Amino acid sequence: MVAVLHGLNDWSVSRFNSYWPGILIQAVSLLLFIGYTMSASSIERQVRRTPLFRGDSMAMDILSEPKETGSS
Repeated sequence: MVAVLHGLNDWSVSRFNSYWPGILIQAVSLLLFIGYTMSASSIERQVRRTPLFRGDSMAMDILSEPKETGSS
């Protein structure tokens, strides 16, 4: 998917005299990236349920721990 979007972006720059096709392709790329990052925890939960999963995730452990307050 990334290679296709990158190729379309390069092609649109050389093909059209307007910036709008490139901006549209970059906007689609941005929306796909945001959607992927927002679904990362769901993807990780699904991966953890599979029998092939053998390790722990540092990212999910950090996100699931409560933050400590800095009181001394």
